[in-house]
Amino acid sequence: MKRLTYLILALLCINAVIVAQANTTGDSANIETRILQAFESLQISRGINVTLVEADEPKAEIYIQNASPDEVIIEQEGSKLNIRMKSRSYPDSVAVNVFLHYQIINKISALSGGSVYNKWELETEELMIESGANAKLELEILVAKLTINAASSEIELNGEAKAFDLNATSGTKVEAGGLEVEDATIRANTGSKVQLLVNNSLYARIGTGALVQYAGNPAKVESSVTLGGKLEALNE
Repeated sequence: MKRLTYLILALLCINAVIVAQANTTGDSANIETRILQAFESLQISRGINVTLVEADEPKAEIYIQNASPDEVIIEQEGSKLNIRMKSRSYPDSVAVNVFLHYQIINKISALSGGSVYNKWELETEELMIESGANAKLELEILVAKLTINAASSEIELNGEAKAFDLNATSGTKVEAGGLEVEDATIRANTGSKVQLLVNNSLYARIGTGALVQYAGNPAKVESSVTLGGKLEALNE
């Protein structure tokens, strides 16, 4: 019953956002729903904005302004789902939002300006995230093992993870102060900035102007800092 209530509230919020966007631009959205097979791996690219919605049946609800839904390509191969735009370039007036209903997700790849959000906690045993080329992710998660490889992207995380393995390069920003982690292994390079909350152990390798800031009181902290990198303990 609680999840049903959350679903209703999320859908109401989704509708409010769509109406607000339409009123702002003066254009109504073209809407199309596509039924999908079950998938566990998601890849998005080319400016697609995806909101994850946990559900019993997988489907994609496409809302696109100033273009046809046919411009949104959804390809599925086994458990892998790929969502992208047909062309590489569109006018700024084209906006695409896909509300993706899923059952299980254990891998998310966001590239080329794609964005991924979720309406409530994504719960899974292991989650792998790959991001690059100005991608953006804002997720609330509950996982045993979280692995992230990120370059030139922005990631905001909340929730819980027992083990967190992060490789951040090329100016990536990771805001994970709201993600409670037991054990973290962090590699940050090339101007990347990472904030996290860790309780038990932190292993950090930092270089080339990167900054890692951690809160919490981990019993064990080991670090290797080179080439202008920096490790900071944040005051509670």
